[in-house]
Amino acid sequence: MFLSLLIIFSCTNKKQGKNTDKGAATDDSLVSLHITVLADLPNSLQPISKFLDTAPKPLTIVIPVRTGGHYIPTLPMVGLPKVINLEPPAIKLLPTLKNTKGGSIKDIAGNPMVMGDGGVSDFTNFTTNDGLALDAVQCSIVDKAGNIWFGTESGGVSRYDGKTFTTYSTTGGLAS
Repeated sequence: MFLSLLIIFSCTNKKQGKNTDKGAATDDSLVSLHITVLADLPNSLQPISKFLDTAPKPLTIVIPVRTGGHYIPTLPMVGLPKVINLEPPAIKLLPTLKNTKGGSIKDIAGNPMVMGDGGVSDFTNFTTNDGLALDAVQCSIVDKAGNIWFGTESGGVSRYDGKTFTTYSTTGGLAS
């Protein structure tokens, strides 16, 4: 494969006519490639082949669930075991939305609602400028398709699909 790539890159397209402008570069100004044959290299520079069937098997290290675990590998050069202390992974809880009593606000599945970057709630405000039927929203719900529906008292119902709003009102046949 290496030889094929070398042949492909060593081929150049030479122009039939010569350029008479002395300031312009010509195809003859390209440097030719130096080809190294691997078989001609001395033994110290020969590539070493490593095969997976002769490689040592990978080690499995069990990560401890509490403090005090350790791993004892035998170092191949020295032949002596070395104790490596292992600590369980640090658990860092993400900041969640809190209610007035300090408890986490949970979604329908019972999972706490995680705050956005920097501990700031990740909310987007929509107005009539964005396509919402009316700024005074009375209720909202998310359907199975992921659309957010906003109900207003006198402006109708707006469906947001993640990109645009579609408004349904009494003028379009929505019941009062």
